[in-house]
Amino acid sequence: GLAIVVSGCNELRLLDVSCCTQLTVAELRAVIGRCPALQTLNATSCSGLADAPLHVAFAPDNGLQSIDLSHCESLTDYGLVALVGGSKHLNTLALSGCNQLTIAGLIAAIGGCPELQKLTANGCDGIADAQPGLSPARSDALHELDISSCKQLTDRGLVSIASGCTPKIAIRKTTLEAPCVAASP
Repeated sequence: GLAIVVSGCNELRLLDVSCCTQLTVAELRAVIGRCPALQTLNATSCSGLADAPLHVAFAPDNGLQSIDLSHCESLTDYGLVALVGGSKHLNTLALSGCNQLTIAGLIAAIGGCPELQKLTANGCDGIADAQPGLSPARSDALHELDISSCKQLTDRGLVSIASGCTPKIAIRKTTLEAPCVAASP
C-alpha cells in the first residue's frame, strides 16, 4: 500500500492523500512512522479514517506541524483529542466540514496544542454554544480562528472558545444565512 510507496522517503515533508477514501488508520500510522521528516499532512475527505483508533496513527512527538482533516465525516471530539495528543508541534489545523465535532473538541484542540497558531473549523454544523461548566480554551499561540458558517454558534459560544486566548487573535465568524433574532421587549 501507501506505506511501501513512501518507504525510503526519509526527507518527505508533505504528504497529500486527500480523497483517498480507502485509507485506513493503520496505513496512515505506517506512513507517518516511515517518514520522520513529515511536517504537513493533507487527509481531506478521507472517509476511511475511523475515529476511534486515531490515537494510534498520531503517536506522540510525530513532528507534524500542519494537518488538514477537513470533511473527514467520522471525526469526533474523541478522535480530535487523540490527534492533538500526539501532535505537540502542530501550528495549523484544518477541520472544516467535520460535522460531528463540538465546541468541547475545539477547546480541547486549542488547549492541547501549545504551538497552534491557526485553526480552521468553518462549516462544522455540530459546533454550538458551550454547555455550562466548560472551561474556555487557553492559548497564547493561537492567532487565527475561522469558525465561519458554524450556524449554531453564537457570541456566547465564541467567548467560550476565545476568551482564554491571546488578545491578538483574529476571529472569522460569518454565516451565509443570518438567523432570525427577535427583538427584546
